[in-house]
Amino acid sequence: ILVRGYDGDVTPTVLTVENATINSSYYAFAVFGHGYEDDGDNGNVVLTVKNATVTMPTGSSNPESAAFGTNADGGANAGHTINIEGGTYNSNTGCYFPSYGEYNISGGTFNSSMYGIRICAGVLSISGSASINVDPNGTDSSLVPDDGKTDRPTGTMGPLTIGKQTSTGYPGGIVVKIEGGTLTNNTDDGNAITVYDDNLASETYKDQTISVNVSGGTVTGDVEYVHSTDSSPDSNEVSYEMTGGTVDGDIVADKSVYSD
Repeated sequence: ILVRGYDGDVTPTVLTVENATINSSYYAFAVFGHGYEDDGDNGNVVLTVKNATVTMPTGSSNPESAAFGTNADGGANAGHTINIEGGTYNSNTGCYFPSYGEYNISGGTFNSSMYGIRICAGVLSISGSASINVDPNGTDSSLVPDDGKTDRPTGTMGPLTIGKQTSTGYPGGIVVKIEGGTLTNNTDDGNAITVYDDNLASETYKDQTISVNVSGGTVTGDVEYVHSTDSSPDSNEVSYEMTGGTVDGDIVADKSVYSD
């Protein structure tokens, strides 16, 4: 299901899915805006999914298996809202959000084998009964994939991976608010939340920040900040605040995965 807005549209493009059964090998839902200048643009294209059952193939041969996705294209497709209120989503990646917009997940169960949510730009809120469960089929701990590809998510696999892609085509800061729900890494020593600052030192992103606030919910697994040697580990560009909720795991504030 593709929801797309076009520059010059007189009325917003709005789709609400009450019930759906989808079997797909690529993206079950994709949303394209027509650019972002201020928060009002996020209302130009709105997808709300109240209930859906999505089944997609898993495994390394299907890296693009994502239930929800957006497209950055240097910001050209930004400006949109996705509301997920219920449903069951089985895929490699539950949500892949490289484009700036609003993402509200207040319900639904995500069962993923790579990433629960992978966000490169935008405002993400997790609340209510949202359940994000990942059985990672690998760790993928490098910020840059060994095969040199830069067109798919990078970073440690788990329920929530936050950070810029491996190029400069993903404009916009990142704000993550965890107000409820559950994020679970079903391995003994895996990350539940991974935040990395790769590319924030570039000229393109120099004024942008990554902010994570946990005020509710249950996080099972480690919370880790991964710093690239291309960025300052002491930078104020990345912040984490915990005012509530529960984290069953370690919080690692400074760890570089680079040895060069």
